[in-house]
Amino acid sequence: MDSHKQKLIKKMIACFDIGSTLIDGKSSPVRYLMKTLKLPLCVKNTLSQFLFTTRIEEPRKLAIFLNTEFNISKALAERTAIDLWDEQIKNTFTIPGAIESIQRLEAAGIPIAYISNIWRPFYIGFEREKTFKHRTFLSFKLGLSKPNPEIYQYALKAMHELPENAVMIGDTYKNDILPALSIGMKTIWILHRPVQERNDLVRVLNHDSPSPNLILAHIAELQVEHITQL
Repeated sequence: MDSHKQKLIKKMIACFDIGSTLIDGKSSPVRYLMKTLKLPLCVKNTLSQFLFTTRIEEPRKLAIFLNTEFNISKALAERTAIDLWDEQIKNTFTIPGAIESIQRLEAAGIPIAYISNIWRPFYIGFEREKTFKHRTFLSFKLGLSKPNPEIYQYALKAMHELPENAVMIGDTYKNDILPALSIGMKTIWILHRPVQERNDLVRVLNHDSPSPNLILAHIAELQVEHITQL
């Protein structure tokens, strides 16, 4: 490897989203609670904000929130919270190709970090995979969640890096790509769920929204050259 390429590799930091980019589960906690408790759509943002920006260390804290915020009976709230907690830990799985992609970047000497909207039980599932041992900037620990660009700015400041020296790799345009672009980061959109991302994809194709630097169909496609060429 020539010295110029080595300099490029050392300079760029790869920042990954976690959920649906590297790992996944049967359902999101927000969808699970909305469906199980038959909550109205208008409370979705409130529920999401609580789950992803609060240090919920045990199911009981979630149960108390469901009871007080949405008037769910204590018994139902406790049972639902426990079931969801256990489900999120048990059914977490690594997306095929994710480990190999991380290992390729590690072997090339590319620094790796995780910037993610995530809550405690799903993160427990993530921690089981020993390959994913890098610096983390997690919404439930920081009290900040994407798409707020402050979570990216916080991470970059903590790593003593400029935005142009970092690439955000994620599966969601709204949460991962757009806010990262807004502060000057490079971006790689892992578009493995095109149906869910359809509206944003159309806007990008029509040049109504800024384009990511690169679009890949799957995390398994990510190569060292995709980072260095940015």
